[in-house]
Amino acid sequence: MGNRGSEALARKRSGSTTAKSASSRREVAANKRHVGLGFTGLDDTLCILRLRYDRPEATAMGARISEFMRANDHGWLALKLESLAKTPGDEGFDMPFPPHGERKRMPSVVAAMARLIQYRVERLGAFERAGETPVLDAMFSRKEPKTGTDGTLSWTVDVFNPATGEDFVLGLKEITLPDGVTRPYSVWLAGNYPRALDGLTKLLSFDMRVLDPAWIGMKLRKLLDYPEPLGDFMAFIPGTRRQTNYPSTVAYLAQLILHRYAMLGILDENGVPLQQMGILQTPAGSTAAPPHRPPPASCAASAAI
Repeated sequence: MGNRGSEALARKRSGSTTAKSASSRREVAANKRHVGLGFTGLDDTLCILRLRYDRPEATAMGARISEFMRANDHGWLALKLESLAKTPGDEGFDMPFPPHGERKRMPSVVAAMARLIQYRVERLGAFERAGETPVLDAMFSRKEPKTGTDGTLSWTVDVFNPATGEDFVLGLKEITLPDGVTRPYSVWLAGNYPRALDGLTKLLSFDMRVLDPAWIGMKLRKLLDYPEPLGDFMAFIPGTRRQTNYPSTVAYLAQLILHRYAMLGILDENGVPLQQMGILQTPAGSTAAPPHRPPPASCAASAAI
């Protein structure tokens, strides 16, 4: 009995020690874990905020960041990352930052993603290389124009997705250029929506200020078929009294913005410029995302609801 009792006590003490060791290891890992670079770093940032990878506001912004990293314009990349790094959020958080894992205060998940990418690009020396900045040079305004006391033109529309509960207002600020053409130059959201979408609207606002409207048309077309799991919903087709199914809130936003450009006579409903400026050269053999078109008149989904 004595030997059995001693063995049981030893096992109990060993189990307690193991549990304490596991708990201690978890605490150390949580406090000192380094944030990975590249996609690993972005994943770490999303995990900190408990933001699902497949959420449209996270993946849409990641896709857009990847696009302007491929633009072969270091000035364009630096301008957008610097702007995203200042994006505010509902609640800031402390994040372990590479290379040593020291904690830094991040105002939002958008800012955290931008700063991680900034860090990696700076380590690669991409910002130090001299080169042309074709996209940056094609902007009619690098900073968002500020209004005077007379205000500015704007266009607003209500957006409601019953599948996700998002209910907010989409707004476009507009400016009349010296040639007499009215152009949207900034997009904003107000109401109940995922705050990570603020990063997407910042990126689109920069795209709107590129002089050739073919640029923003190309960017918006890529979002028209953007899906969200369990986030598709019925909504009115802009400019009609018919409804159709949209794959996500992001896709519907892109369709609404394209419709406004069509109303202003800048793009057609498919996102193609009505007047070619020749600044943006479409690569040969490129495949753009197909535009979202209303269903045919014979389809029951076209009926007025």
